[in-house]
Amino acid sequence: QFETPLGLDPTSTPDFVQHVAAFKAQLDLVRDAVKEMRSAAQPTDASTAQPAESSDTTAQAAAEEECFRAVVDLREVAQKLDKHQFQEKAKLLDDVENKAMFVPGNKLLSMFDSATWTQCFSEFWYGDALPNMSEQKQKPRLTFEELFETLLDREELEYQLDSDNAPYCAMPKSRFDTPEHVIIFGDTLRRLLLFRGTRLALKRKGFQKDVKLIANSTSEQCMTALQASAGQPGDVRNANMEALSNNEKIALELRTALRQVLISTKDVPLTDGYKRSLRHESHNLNVTEGALVVFATFNFADTYSPLLFQLVRGGPGGSVEHIGDDIACHLTDDAPNMPSLQQMHQLIAQSPRAQAKLFLLMDDIADIYFMGMDQSFIGRHHVQQSFHHRYREDQLASTGIPSLGGYGVAELEPFESQARGFEHGHRKKYAIPKNKEREIIEKFKSHNQTELHNLFRALKVALLRCAETLQYEASCLPAKQMGQTVLPEKFTQKQQSQSRLDGGIELDGSKRPFVAVTAPELPGHHELEKRKANAEGRPPLSMYSQASLQGCHQSLMPSYRLPQNLGARRILDEVGMHCTEDGIAPGAFPPLWGTDEDAEHVEAPSTCHTADSVDSVAQPASREDIMQDASRYALSYARDFRALHQFNHDHHCTTTCIKYVAKQCRDAA
Repeated sequence: QFETPLGLDPTSTPDFVQHVAAFKAQLDLVRDAVKEMRSAAQPTDASTAQPAESSDTTAQAAAEEECFRAVVDLREVAQKLDKHQFQEKAKLLDDVENKAMFVPGNKLLSMFDSATWTQCFSEFWYGDALPNMSEQKQKPRLTFEELFETLLDREELEYQLDSDNAPYCAMPKSRFDTPEHVIIFGDTLRRLLLFRGTRLALKRKGFQKDVKLIANSTSEQCMTALQASAGQPGDVRNANMEALSNNEKIALELRTALRQVLISTKDVPLTDGYKRSLRHESHNLNVTEGALVVFATFNFADTYSPLLFQLVRGGPGGSVEHIGDDIACHLTDDAPNMPSLQQMHQLIAQSPRAQAKLFLLMDDIADIYFMGMDQSFIGRHHVQQSFHHRYREDQLASTGIPSLGGYGVAELEPFESQARGFEHGHRKKYAIPKNKEREIIEKFKSHNQTELHNLFRALKVALLRCAETLQYEASCLPAKQMGQTVLPEKFTQKQQSQSRLDGGIELDGSKRPFVAVTAPELPGHHELEKRKANAEGRPPLSMYSQASLQGCHQSLMPSYRLPQNLGARRILDEVGMHCTEDGIAPGAFPPLWGTDEDAEHVEAPSTCHTADSVDSVAQPASREDIMQDASRYALSYARDFRALHQFNHDHHCTTTCIKYVAKQCRDAA
């Protein structure tokens, strides 16, 4: 089960038309500022000149400063507009021969007509790969969903003609991989699902009886329901459709119409009918599979991911604004070179396909390696199975490998996408061994106090044992388990004041516990920029719009995790940052693993970088080499876990957060 996000912010990557509109609006602001500056100026005629008061002088200086700022903003907008080759496009529009490119809108268009798509979008070249094409032109014939998925994944062809003045270079990504196309494709699929749901609802038994009631519903009934509940408990103005369909205060005709809408939209994402369908499916799983064993929400750091940067960019010229074309990003580096956070936001907004690919990859990893399940699906996307289906002896979704919450039986993950963050799913897992609810209920019915007392004692012990194995905010626990020493848990002044662990005195005279505040720790790229600014004697750059993300904890690709780096692992520093003073790691030999054929398991690596080599031939690793390498890995892992755990759990809403947009708009108004 899934819910597809369709709301994308087009203002994050403005196109040519939006830049022209911004230029016109900024030009109007400059004109208004010039008028205000002239009106605030003192008269120049000697006969009418009067001694200038301080308030008039201040007003004139303020008007001049406002005019100067408006001119600077106009220059920045003009520079952005110049990237679109404004003059060439203006000549193209003025050319008489190009008037045919404008499609007159004198009649309604149908999305089921393949010619409509060529009239609305110039990206469909030569009338090919159109939705709902005839079987003569498209073999095999593709559904709307199959075609839209193919268009986003298609590769642009590149070839040259003898008449070309310059070699043609195709874009690294599909020309359909834009927010506008994804919005249209998603809206088309939603409408198709709505049509299908409506057709099925019309065929259901008892619909003719409901039609008579629906036909008698009026707008006056809606107004009556709103007025009757206004300002009272159960106000219908903020109720969802399901609550309205069960509200006795609403006329029967309206309730029948609302129930019909819920039935018709049960498969349509972003509707109340679809949300009700998810709740029903969740309840069905509770009845058939028992109580859930794991509830988890995985949030992926998309704007910090070097992999997503490579997916979005694709290659030179992959970005509309040519963002990051001069950045050499290598995923094999411990700290890949990255653009700024603002540039990552702009790049990601240009490629919905790259967002979806990264999300599906990370969600599959969470399913396979955390939940131990490999038969889940998201729409047409299925998680790759760990082994062939003919080796399966049951219908369970589990891979047979121990994971969180036992062996998976079923899973439900409704997706959510908010304007201020990446898409994430709220996953709940059902597994075996299952809870024995029926046996517990029977013990309560038997009224045997001894059995109930023993039951509660056993439940208490099991709960405490379970709590001991869970990691809530213990970022230093892996280091303790692996025998390593790391810095203490980060504890800020704000946390101390909110938790009241400041050693103060309570009203009853008792002393509160005291937890010392630790030294502040900055994200990796903040610390690197601060060091660079101090060395160059300048103020630090803006961490959002100017400073590179290289060195950020969430952007690292630490090589200590690679198994072939036996004996040559780069250890992270005490705050989890990448150390650059070690130089380049020695060339890695191919990973060779010794195996025990009788026991059918891996014994130990057979090569080591630090072992003496003869004629560039790797020598077997000794027991001391393996133990030293294991200790270096454990230390790096403990430091890495501590840093990521703390930075990912810190939530600070900055001025760029979408939460503050509504407040800023109200204040500006």
